[in-house]
Amino acid sequence: MKWFNTEGVCDPAVNYMAGVHRQAAEIIRLIDQGKYFTINRPRQYGKTNTLHKLSQLLRDRYYVLSTSFEAAGTTEFSAERSFVLFFKGQLARSMRLAGCPADLIALWTAPSEPSFPLLQDRIVQLCTASDRGIVLMIDEADSWLGSAVMMRFLQTLRENYLAAESNGEARFQSVLLAGITDIKRLKFSPEGALGQSSPWDIAADFNVDMSFSVVEIGGMLQEYEADHQTGMDVAAMAALLREYTSGYPVLVTRLCKILDEDVLGSPGFETGARAWTREGFLAAVKVLLEEEGNPLFCDILMQLSDHPDLDNLLRGMLLSGEIIRCDPDDALYQLGKQHGILKRDGDQICVSNRIFHARLYHRYRTQEHLNELLAESP
Repeated sequence: MKWFNTEGVCDPAVNYMAGVHRQAAEIIRLIDQGKYFTINRPRQYGKTNTLHKLSQLLRDRYYVLSTSFEAAGTTEFSAERSFVLFFKGQLARSMRLAGCPADLIALWTAPSEPSFPLLQDRIVQLCTASDRGIVLMIDEADSWLGSAVMMRFLQTLRENYLAAESNGEARFQSVLLAGITDIKRLKFSPEGALGQSSPWDIAADFNVDMSFSVVEIGGMLQEYEADHQTGMDVAAMAALLREYTSGYPVLVTRLCKILDEDVLGSPGFETGARAWTREGFLAAVKVLLEEEGNPLFCDILMQLSDHPDLDNLLRGMLLSGEIIRCDPDDALYQLGKQHGILKRDGDQICVSNRIFHARLYHRYRTQEHLNELLAESP
C-alpha cells in the first residue's frame, strides 16, 4: 500500500505524490532551448524530486549527469586542485549511472592536471565526443557560495557557455543549479566574497511555478481515494489544502500524512469518511502547528534568529497589522521570499501561507505574553 512521504526523494511506485508533470514540462522546454539556469526555491519545495523526475524523463534523449554539493566538505572547496578532483569523480559516477559509453567515461577520467582551465578543456572534449547532448544538474549548488573555488567553477561554466555562443565550441546542452539562493542575483568579488560581479549572469530567468495547484493536489487525493474508498469530497479537500498551504509542497504532503496516520483512527475520526472532512483537516492543521522539531519550521526560526530585521518586520505585520508596501528590490523582502516566508499580494507584502501565518503569530503572541509576565514580576 502506498503512503505519504515527507522525507527524502519520493517514489511514485510507493508514495502518493502530487504530479510534477507541468513543472517538468516547463523545465524541459528550457533544457531543450539550451538554457543554463538556477532552480531556486525554498527548503523542502520539491527541488530534489523535480530533478529526479527530470532525470527519468530525459534519459532517452540526453545523458543526464546529476550530482549534489551537499555532501562536499571544506577540503573539496578549499583549493582548485581538490575541487576539480572531487567534481571529476562525482561526474564519473553520474556518467556510469546515466549509461554513458565506456569510451566517453574513459575520456572524462583520463589523467590530467587538476585545474579549472584544463577542466574547461575536458568539458569541451566530452561534449564534442558525446553522441547526444549532456545535461548537468547540481543539487544544493548554493552550499558553498562563499567559496572562491565555487566562484571559479561558475566562471568556468560561464566561459564555456560564452565560447560556445561566440565560436561554436561544444558545451553542455544545459546546466541546472538547484538550491535556495538565486545565484544569478548574487555578486562576487574576485576572491569569492559577495560583492562586485556575477559569474552566473548568463543564466536564464526561472519563472516556473513549483507550488501544487488544486488540480495537482486533487490528482494525489484521487489516487488515495481509489485505494481507500473513504468517500471524501476530493475537490473540496484539495481546495482546503491549497487554501491553507498556498501549494507549498511539503506542507501539502505533511497534512495528508497527518490525516492518514494520526487523525484517522483518533476519537471522533474513527473512519476515513470522518477523517477526510473539513473537521478532520482542521484537526490535522492543529497537529502540524503544534509539532516540535518540524524541519521546515526549525529552518524558518533559524533564519529569523540570523536576521533580526526580518523577524521585526514579521512581528510588526502580524501583531500590529502594519501594511508593508512591496519593493521588489528590498533586501528583507527578497530574503523572506527566498525562504518561502513572504510573498507579494498586489502592492503589499504578506506571509506566504496560512500555516506559516498561524505558527508565527502564535510565536509572537507567546513571546509578548511572556514579556508581560516578566514585567509584572516583583
